Amino acid sequence: MSYWKTPSGKNYQSLDTFSNSGNSQDNNKSEFYEFEPAVVLDVVLDENHEIFKNIELTKLDNARWPADVNGEKPLKTDVDYSWIGRVLVRMVESQKKMEKEDLVWAYPLESNISEYPVINEIVIVVKYLGQLYYTRKLNHHNFVNSNEKFGLELVVGGFIDGIQKGNRELNKTSVEFSGPKSKSIYEGGYGFEGALGRYFLINKNIRAVKRHEGDMVFESRFGQSIKFSAYDDNRLNDQSSKKLDDYKTDGAGNPNYNVNAGGGNPQIVIRNRQRKILKLGQTLQQQPLPPIVGTSVEKNVGGYIKENINYDGSTIAMTSGMTVTEWATTCYKKMFQDGNEEQPAFSPNGCTTFKFPVLDGDQIVINSDRLILSARWGEMFQYSKKRFGIVTDSEYTVDAHEQIVLTTNTKTVINSPAIYLGQYNETNEPVLLGQTTISWLYELCNWLLEHTHWYIHSHEDAGKESPSQTQIPVQIQKLIGLRDSLHELLSRRVFVVGGGTADGADGGPLQ
Repeated sequence: MSYWKTPSGKNYQSLDTFSNSGNSQDNNKSEFYEFEPAVVLDVVLDENHEIFKNIELTKLDNARWPADVNGEKPLKTDVDYSWIGRVLVRMVESQKKMEKEDLVWAYPLESNISEYPVINEIVIVVKYLGQLYYTRKLNHHNFVNSNEKFGLELVVGGFIDGIQKGNRELNKTSVEFSGPKSKSIYEGGYGFEGALGRYFLINKNIRAVKRHEGDMVFESRFGQSIKFSAYDDNRLNDQSSKKLDDYKTDGAGNPNYNVNAGGGNPQIVIRNRQRKILKLGQTLQQQPLPPIVGTSVEKNVGGYIKENINYDGSTIAMTSGMTVTEWATTCYKKMFQDGNEEQPAFSPNGCTTFKFPVLDGDQIVINSDRLILSARWGEMFQYSKKRFGIVTDSEYTVDAHEQIVLTTNTKTVINSPAIYLGQYNETNEPVLLGQTTISWLYELCNWLLEHTHWYIHSHEDAGKESPSQTQIPVQIQKLIGLRDSLHELLSRRVFVVGGGTADGADGGPLQ
């Protein structure tokens, strides 16, 4: 929608649909506008809005509507929920002092990507095909949380018959409004204090996300953000890597780069809830995370804050190239690996040869206080070309309704002071130690052999007595066979810790 702002000698502003070309030679030196700013007076967010009490205004035009969920023609008594998203606006030039009941509800210009404004913010309106639309809010303060201008409606609404009509209640359409008051400046006061919605309040702690050159950022009012970037705070990371040859540029002549400079390291950071705002020099640390210190740029509204994967609410960071993630673990439990083993018996030669890598290159890091991955009706598959590590300071459980299968081509190691097979606290029978048991039985067999009695005897049909024969020679021969076959009891696949000195239940001494 375009309009002419006439010279001060005239007392009207007319609305037209001219294009913005060929109008620079206006004899009256009028100013031409293609778009017009408008103050938001009301927003329809859901079916609980008072506008839906006006049945005649919000009933469905069923002759111009698609089929319903049953594939049938909608009823005339159905409600037109396309009212949701409309805002009541007063255009600051063409609708000065116009009765609030005569103002028009505007549609959002886009249907798929939208941000509904709050009351007393300014939007830009335009008219297409006879319908009034509003675009995104006017960035009046350059604050991410709100960009209200409380005094605007008081001015453009004007006085009628000596009574202030701006920002008053609606009467003809029964749209009543009330909400908590916010202050746009510290003192508040007339024109700087008012309502932004039925429950929305200014949040003085929300800061914009820190930018780097070329960034694209989507930010909400509440500390959520999605940032598409290629640079971090370390200029040495801008150089090209083997995996990012497509981003290689010529940095010759630029003192911040070397000749093999790269175009940065592409990254996407999705953040929900910014960290706590700190005073200048104030330190925040939650052990064992690294500390952060408050800066001057986050002190006041309008400043900025850098995403912090360790202290923000939840973060998904997709990074690449030379950029190393700032993520740090809160676990005190160490990972089983070479050179960093918390159990001395396994270090340095008893643990794996795995060494923790530098966390750079193409990677995704997800960090939050709680993480849930769910495959509702189908499978969940996890693949890792290299080590698959799980570290926890608490309990690690695997619960399967049918079966658990562990398969490896080399060996399986379970390293724990106490290992229970069966139900905990009801499994109190320690397993036998194979080699220790074999040694004990071997000694028993030898003892029995040494204590087999010899004496001279004869049978009625055996002839004379013979001192070279035992009483029952078959029993001794069987005992020798049992002793010499004890090694066959040992498994070639399953081994337990012990060797004759294994502890008993719960890692304590044998009773």
